Amino acid sequence: MLEVITFLEELEIIKHSLISRGYNMNLRAAPDNLGVTKAQPSFAIVPRRLFTSLHFHERTTVGWNMIATGNLKTVLPAISCHPPGLVIALYLQQIDRWHAELLAILLLMMLCTSAHSQIMDIDVTVAKDGSGNFSKVQEAINHAPNFSPRRYKIQIREGIYIENITVPEHKINLMLVGDGMDKTTISGNRSTAGGTTPTYQTATAAIEGQGFVACDITFQNTAGPQDDRAVALRVEANHSAFYRCRFKGYQDTLYTRRESQFFRDCEIYGTVDIIFGDSSAVFQNCIIYALKPLVLQKNTITAQKREYPKENSGIIIHNCTIMASPELRQQGSKFKTFLGRPWGNFSRTIILQSFLDNLIDPGGWLEWEGKGHSVDKVDYAEYENRGPGASTVGRVKWARVINSSGEATKFTVRNFIEGDTWIPSIGIPYFLDLM
Repeated sequence: MLEVITFLEELEIIKHSLISRGYNMNLRAAPDNLGVTKAQPSFAIVPRRLFTSLHFHERTTVGWNMIATGNLKTVLPAISCHPPGLVIALYLQQIDRWHAELLAILLLMMLCTSAHSQIMDIDVTVAKDGSGNFSKVQEAINHAPNFSPRRYKIQIREGIYIENITVPEHKINLMLVGDGMDKTTISGNRSTAGGTTPTYQTATAAIEGQGFVACDITFQNTAGPQDDRAVALRVEANHSAFYRCRFKGYQDTLYTRRESQFFRDCEIYGTVDIIFGDSSAVFQNCIIYALKPLVLQKNTITAQKREYPKENSGIIIHNCTIMASPELRQQGSKFKTFLGRPWGNFSRTIILQSFLDNLIDPGGWLEWEGKGHSVDKVDYAEYENRGPGASTVGRVKWARVINSSGEATKFTVRNFIEGDTWIPSIGIPYFLDLM
């Protein structure tokens, strides 16, 4: 005879099991702003680290809004159980409580089990101690099949891998999975100092193969601020995604060169032109840290290079946090930080529903120095940002404020990079629309 246990007892079992694996659990009612008209059981399970985040409240809002209320078909593709970053929100309505509770339990168990199995379905492993299939990341990439029709997964175990890697165009659908951004690091030190190496070739990691995905890895370029431009990651792979990754450098940290890209729950560090390029890139729930620059330098978070009016490229920063690193914070107002500067004459950078700390200069945006650059046709805009640096009263005249959700929705994951057509198959969290 099967043992019969109550819903709450079952929930306690699941909760303790998840906590033992590094998760925290919060059980509460769905927020009123979802338009729910009937009481219902609702679940929210979030990573433990978010409970200690400075902006936990803002980040939690994303979890509630990323799923359409009462439509279980939208729940499945939007949930990530990829350890250790579990985010689940289930809204069940118009069914009786007993069935709702049972269905919630089954979904929790099924989703966590299936996603865990999916992420652990590793093809080859890289380990510095020789316990894996390879000891270098590039060796594993070279071994991957060309034009793979399925996701080919390479696990990179804990360690600092000092090498410059390239994922060429014929290595498509490749996925690199680390042990965590604090544990797995790919590190290089190439820079343009000396004038012999172009910016393009300084990248620690160069990603060219379509459908590339990276999770739980740090990509860094250890060249210092005195070494001029030094790229940690260069991406020109269409439908590429980065989840819980860290990008560390100084000038020109993240080169989003071309094609559609998605960054979720990432950390990005740098000084001048931290994120630059001409891709269609959306950053969601990321933290961007401005570091201490050289004397007389100004920090710029972005440098977008859209050159033609019909290009659909741009840098979109949505529900992110832009703040000073501890070192820069100690300097007070000695160094200026701007949201971006236009590298191209049709440059586009949109910052939506993000937290801007007090390091942002009141002018907001900076003109590109030198001949041949104009701000007459650029598109630099802000929408519903918050924080001490979000006031638009003193912004430069060539930037704009978006006042309608209809205009702002053009720059969401759904509309700007058509994320609903390719991100769900990856298995990482996302939300398609405005918060």
